[in-house]
Amino acid sequence: MIKVNFTGKNLDNLNGYIGLENTNYVEGIKSIHMKNLMLTNDINAKGDKSYHLKSDFVDADMSGHFSFKQVVPSLYTFIKNYLASFYVKDSVKIEALVTSGQVAKCNVRFKNTDQLTNIFIPFLKVSENASVEGSYDELKGLLSIRGNASFLNVSGIYIPNWHLDAQTSSRELVLSTGSDAVYFKKASKNDSTEVKLDTFNVISHIRHDSILYVVSWTETGKLSGFDGFVSFLNNPKTEIKITNMGVLINNREWTVDRENYITIDTNLIDIHHLFFSAGGQFLQANGKVSGRPQDTLELSFNQVDISSLDNLFGSRAIDVEGILSGKVKLMNVYKDIRILSDLRLDKFKFNRELLGDAILNINYIKADNRFDVRSRIEYTGNVGKNIPFDLNGRFYAGKEPRLDFNLDLKNLNLKMLQPFVASFMSGLNGMASGHATIQGTLEKPRISGDLTLSRTELKITYLNVVYSLADVVHIDSNAFVFNKITIYDSLGNKGTLNGRISHKYFRDLRLDLNIDINNFSAFNNTYAQNPLFYGKARGTGSVHVYGPLNNITVAVRAQTGKNTNVAIPINLTASVGQNDFIQFVNKKDTLAFNEAHKKDQTNLTLDIA
Repeated sequence: MIKVNFTGKNLDNLNGYIGLENTNYVEGIKSIHMKNLMLTNDINAKGDKSYHLKSDFVDADMSGHFSFKQVVPSLYTFIKNYLASFYVKDSVKIEALVTSGQVAKCNVRFKNTDQLTNIFIPFLKVSENASVEGSYDELKGLLSIRGNASFLNVSGIYIPNWHLDAQTSSRELVLSTGSDAVYFKKASKNDSTEVKLDTFNVISHIRHDSILYVVSWTETGKLSGFDGFVSFLNNPKTEIKITNMGVLINNREWTVDRENYITIDTNLIDIHHLFFSAGGQFLQANGKVSGRPQDTLELSFNQVDISSLDNLFGSRAIDVEGILSGKVKLMNVYKDIRILSDLRLDKFKFNRELLGDAILNINYIKADNRFDVRSRIEYTGNVGKNIPFDLNGRFYAGKEPRLDFNLDLKNLNLKMLQPFVASFMSGLNGMASGHATIQGTLEKPRISGDLTLSRTELKITYLNVVYSLADVVHIDSNAFVFNKITIYDSLGNKGTLNGRISHKYFRDLRLDLNIDINNFSAFNNTYAQNPLFYGKARGTGSVHVYGPLNNITVAVRAQTGKNTNVAIPINLTASVGQNDFIQFVNKKDTLAFNEAHKKDQTNLTLDIA
């Protein structure tokens, strides 16, 4: 519904109000429902204007002596001229069409804007009660902007207690922004990994022909930061320099060589001696990026400790360590780009397991828009050299990126995979060898091959029994397939494993495993380890483990063996009849039952017969 009562032909001479009620906007599967929006305006005899907006999402007020037709070009000219040098040609300056003495004040107060941002700015979330206020006086050359929000979320980066302050003077425009912290990954109930910077601040001084900047933050109570300038004096060139730097990474202070600079021209980027170092470690960028075949940008690495890179993955299941050395070259970037890399990662550890020295060679072929990749890990032990990991093939970029790789494994340590299966398994150990092909896309990789496991041990968390095996596991595009695999308990008794662990491109794992057992150890746990059922159990029969990892069912069809002693607690404050997860075969015999199942907080269902 629309309600209107105004006079005037446009926003500049509008006097009255415009209202909307129960308005819907639909874009694809997303929609916005707005109950109320009211815009009112009043113009006094002097021509001063006062606008007021009230809505479900934003309230705003704007007042002063201004023209909408002129205020935007005036602000654009004002800001543009602040970045222009006093010493360059007058043509660099942009003059407003009319200097009309624009004076305005504005205040914007945010409510719940999720419906709006989900459609129009999907990467941004703004807290309720956030606000931005500003004032502008064209003749006095004054601009002021202040903003704050209890939080911003930009592409998943959480920024609490954000603030903004911009003020002009006769010499400069000073802009300051920051927050209590910047969370690249916040800790959660199920994952304590947290990646953040504390007390993050950026201050810049815009002085007509240059910008001076200071960036600072703290991490674990230690101050880091850098400062420098951006110069527009030699227009149309832009020159950038880092003057000072002290950034703590792994308790080592990284600094920058003072001879560094970057020049950006219309068709050339010149990077000179951008050299970062910490003790014996350094990384350097040097060279030119342009459309000329002879121009090359070279990135050099020397003894760089990469142990902090796992913070970028944002997962406690990934922990990488190693010492990176080598070079990457980028040639003819604008026209027929070519990339060459020769990198070496010594003492490479994945999830704290030493795998060896990793070597990576990449060659980019522009004609096919593809990367040729050759990567391997070399492990040198007491009995000689082994290559536990060898990956080579091609990655085709473009509109439909695809993979075409061959992977060979030889005695690769499985212990590094423990964090990925920690939700239902512990003590993973052993070696893997075999061959696989990797095709498809990064989002939907198709992997097929056979994996030979040797000296492999694991413990199912709910059962607390160590099992071992040495056999072949088949891998296809959506499952790990187990076919008549012999497994052993800790006493050497045998069982036969069949079934599959299915997945949707390595997400949403589901178990469907059948184990035929003969006097086999089924579980050996205590009440503290598993209050649902505990004790010792040996059996002959079959066990079926199935379901997603967050809702596993263990169905046992077996006869108990010698020394079996199992406890399934029943709430003593209730009668047995109220515990419908126990069904007695004979009500006179409370020890025999044909079915027992109960879910606890781990969503495990036990079904015994």
